[in-house]
Amino acid sequence: MIIERNWRDQVPYMGHIAAIIWPFYRAEESENPAEIARLRVMNSFVKHGLQGRQQSDHHHHTNIEQMYYVLRGGGQMLLGDEKHTVREGDAVYVPVNLPHQAFNESNEWMEHLIVSCPLTEIKGGSPAIQNWRDAQVLSDKEHMTSWPLLCKEGVRSVEDGGVLQRMNGVSRHSVAGTDAKQQMLSKDMEEVHYFVSGRGYVASENEQYDVMEGSAVHVPPGVPYSLTSTGTDPLILVTFSAAIKTDG
Repeated sequence: MIIERNWRDQVPYMGHIAAIIWPFYRAEESENPAEIARLRVMNSFVKHGLQGRQQSDHHHHTNIEQMYYVLRGGGQMLLGDEKHTVREGDAVYVPVNLPHQAFNESNEWMEHLIVSCPLTEIKGGSPAIQNWRDAQVLSDKEHMTSWPLLCKEGVRSVEDGGVLQRMNGVSRHSVAGTDAKQQMLSKDMEEVHYFVSGRGYVASENEQYDVMEGSAVHVPPGVPYSLTSTGTDPLILVTFSAAIKTDG
């Protein structure tokens, strides 16, 4: 079954020195309530808020890759030895073992998603930052336009950076038109959709969840579902996907 959670309904906590963290989903073997302990491949899907003039701690992860997506505001990301400017709409790939740190030197909030995925095989990787405005546009579905941001090896060259190891993709989508419906099927993929703007609902069999800005929806593999926009503005979402089975 699919599950919807909005960050406004979660109890936040402090972490990484100054970040406010709203938890959405954790690994299914974690000691969390059933509506949170759902992830089979990914092991953490959270939202971070970093207030103005604050920074997170400098750290790295020895066995996971991470994907950031900037929802609001901007700042800087230290990736290894190089500091990069990030802004709303940026997807950031942080490879395993790469030291990183977030900085917000403005007076406004910086809000971003962080998705973590454990690796079955530890390999080196290159960091990358991709904004959806600079990505190639795909419009292969009747009501949906897509922007691929981070991709697995084979889709994008390793030399280009941002090649995912365990995750399959990070992409932005727009479902346009009042009552426009897009049929979807996750097949062998675990997916989490985060809704950036617009209004609509996600439906599967006898389940239906209203979604709005701040909603996250977990879709297990093999579940057919539909995305429907109910407002005059497009329904905008960011999708994180991971294959249940690894190659071979």
